[in-house]
Amino acid sequence: MWEDYLRQAKEAEEWLSTHKIDRRRRSHAPEDIIVIGTDGAFLDTREESWKETKLGLCYNLKDMYTWECANGDIGRRITKKDLVAYISKS
Repeated sequence: MWEDYLRQAKEAEEWLSTHKIDRRRRSHAPEDIIVIGTDGAFLDTREESWKETKLGLCYNLKDMYTWECANGDIGRRITKKDLVAYISKS
C-alpha cells in the first residue's frame, strides 16, 4: 500500500513539473479548494538511531467553520479532516 502511495506521489510530482496549469480556469469556490498541511521531525525512540516522523493534514475549505468571538477574535474549527502519519523504519 505504501509503495502505491509513493508511486502516485512521484507521478503527480512529475505531472506538475512538466504540465502547465491554466490558472485562469482555477475555481475559488470553497468546495473546490483542498488544504494540505505537512510537517516532519526526528523522534528519539531510545533505539540505536533517531527516526523521522511525518504528518499530513488534509481538508476541504468548505469544511472549515469560522465565527467571530465576543472579544473580536476569529474562531475556526475544521469539521471534517483526514490525518496521515508515518514513522520511518530506520
